[in-house]
Amino acid sequence: MLWGQLIQTFFSATLISASNVITLIEGGAATTSGCALSTITGIPLIRLHGNNGPLDQCEKTIQMSAGYKDYAYATLDILKIYEWKNIVLVYEERRVHEAGHFLTVSQKLPLIINLVQFSGCDKNKELTEPAHRVIEKIQKFDAEVIILYLGKKNIELLLQQRPCQHEKTYIWIIQEQIPLNFTWYQNVVIALKLPHAEASLVDEMKHVVGDNFSDFINKELVAVSHDALHIIQEAVNTESCSSINGSDIRLEDRNTMLTCMRKVVLRGMTGLLQFTERGERERIELEILNLQNNYFKRVGTWNSTKGAVMTGNIKRNMDSPSSKKTLEERRLRVVVLLESPYVEERRKEDGGLFYEGYCIDFLNELARNLKFTYEIYTAPDGKYGAEMEDGTWNGVIGEIVNERADMALTALTITERREEVVDFSVPFMHYTSDILLKKASSEDKYELLQFMNPFDNQVWFANLATLVISSVAVFVINYYSPYGYKDDNGRGTSKEFSFFNSVWFALACMLQQGGDNTPKSLSGRILTGCYWFCVLICISTYTANLAAFFTVKNAVHPINNLGELTESSYSISVLSSSSTSEFFKTSDYETYKKIWRKIELDGTLVQTIAQGVQWVREKEDFALITDGPYLRKIVSKPPCDLEVVPGLGTAKGYALAFHDNDPHVHNFSLTILRLHENDFLASLERKWWESKSSCSVKEETCTICHFEQTVSFFHFVALSRKQIGLNSMLGVYLVLFVGMVVAFLTLLAEIYWKRKGEQGHNFVP
Repeated sequence: MLWGQLIQTFFSATLISASNVITLIEGGAATTSGCALSTITGIPLIRLHGNNGPLDQCEKTIQMSAGYKDYAYATLDILKIYEWKNIVLVYEERRVHEAGHFLTVSQKLPLIINLVQFSGCDKNKELTEPAHRVIEKIQKFDAEVIILYLGKKNIELLLQQRPCQHEKTYIWIIQEQIPLNFTWYQNVVIALKLPHAEASLVDEMKHVVGDNFSDFINKELVAVSHDALHIIQEAVNTESCSSINGSDIRLEDRNTMLTCMRKVVLRGMTGLLQFTERGERERIELEILNLQNNYFKRVGTWNSTKGAVMTGNIKRNMDSPSSKKTLEERRLRVVVLLESPYVEERRKEDGGLFYEGYCIDFLNELARNLKFTYEIYTAPDGKYGAEMEDGTWNGVIGEIVNERADMALTALTITERREEVVDFSVPFMHYTSDILLKKASSEDKYELLQFMNPFDNQVWFANLATLVISSVAVFVINYYSPYGYKDDNGRGTSKEFSFFNSVWFALACMLQQGGDNTPKSLSGRILTGCYWFCVLICISTYTANLAAFFTVKNAVHPINNLGELTESSYSISVLSSSSTSEFFKTSDYETYKKIWRKIELDGTLVQTIAQGVQWVREKEDFALITDGPYLRKIVSKPPCDLEVVPGLGTAKGYALAFHDNDPHVHNFSLTILRLHENDFLASLERKWWESKSSCSVKEETCTICHFEQTVSFFHFVALSRKQIGLNSMLGVYLVLFVGMVVAFLTLLAEIYWKRKGEQGHNFVP
């Protein structure tokens, strides 16, 4: 057999050498070694495929595709991004050198790598026997990622067989041309390929071969072939190769052609075409693909300079239509965060650890209703989950996206961006984001003039001016009015409304004691009525505000809401990688943008809520904005030195997070709705918040706000003790001013009427 192949190769080489062939092109399914023909004839070889064995190397080549070394470096970059550690390499005997190269270049990384050979099938055994053996070995190694150095047939044989349909989800990375018509349920499949513009490729090939282009199956090979022809065309058009005589090709011409092709640099359908002196393609670009809904979707790119850049999320493929739809007897891996009162870590008497809290009670009730079991672990970075600059996710969202957990149960807020990468249940708790502040000092202080606090200083001066002006007005009106109190001569004023007694009358009215006498004239009574109205409003306002100052004297705080916080000198902090930080970071509202700029400028982004609470206690003029339920729990614990004021008024929800397209989300949502309806979740809130509160709220020292709980919303009722300003009293003084004007006009009318009457009385006909 071997001698027959050698004879065939030499015969083909003789025919080609006698022809005026200047370049050989080797496809992926060549029966005769192009490298052997190139070595014998000295004709340059363009190789369209990239995976060549160590014995299939030759000197005069142009490599058009990515080689196994490029695949290895791209795969290592993906492993670094997602921090996958436990790796199994499954290889065929003919590709052992590729697996060996990966093992060599990964030695400096903290990876656990095991090798499994995919052996051929014996004649007397089933065709699937090798796949069964490989799966058994993979399960023994407890691997996260399986890297496949297999041909298309063995890949499909391995992944489509029943042994692969196990409960654990593996990540499979294909180091080969992508299999077509590929369906493999409930697993993560990643592949790499050269980029090519699909629309441009279709148009180009239809122009060449017509509508029969649909018969071409491997579009990547077509794109590489297209680029190879462009390389030849560009090389022929160069100055050194344009003089080659096509009817008489010599060895020197072929060497010149090889040099010209290696110097070509252009942008082809598969990216940048540039070669080294040895003909290897450099600055390779690859697309990172992920099997989603039985279709390979691009989720990132890789090149030798930037490495892997993820633009999408790696997801598990869709569930099989015949997969199990119930949760009975399934064991779920649940990721949590240690945040009181949701999940708290406790130690048993024997030293063992266990968890308790609101979420643990909730999880136990879910497990009882849906009949599943679970194991709990905490998120390694202690974060809720935010998208990183490279497109990956951290926190509990990252644990779900990267298939390390089946469910996330913590105070995880539903957001639009998170919803795009995971599936959420209906909310199990609603809340608002509020502000945590340090309480103002409640020590008693001696304030001798505290009784003056209800009115602003301007109002006090206005009241004093009112007293003086009203006294003068009463005296003047009584003095000039012909119907007022007069002396014994019927002129001027009597002692009842002398200037001193007029002042005493105005003061007595202001203090609500009443005067000894009241004006007799109409003008005087108009003035007095308006003055009494002014006094009534002032006294009522003063009395009401004085009661507020005495009753709520310990509730004074310069910050009562988010607007006042924004305009104050307070430093503001939010939790890193939380929904609140993402809200301020991405908001277009100017007030929220101002808050985020302030946070960035001050560097007050905290990593944990405990750190934020500590800063509120230790620093002057410091505020923490985070979820209301957390803050409500914090202020209920000793030393009871913190308080909460309203923050963001928009209601949000906590929910369970699952893998994208998880078929069990609906069952969990129905169960949560049932637990809402039967008051189970409300009773859990009462258990972990109200019954465990250690800080009592006394009426005489009430805080700036108190909580009124309705389901899971916390409403704030603020008690105001703001000083009354002059603007609030202008209407009262306006009434008094108008009354004075009317009174003096009436005085003029009285004088006129009196004089007219006297003239008529003295008239003698």
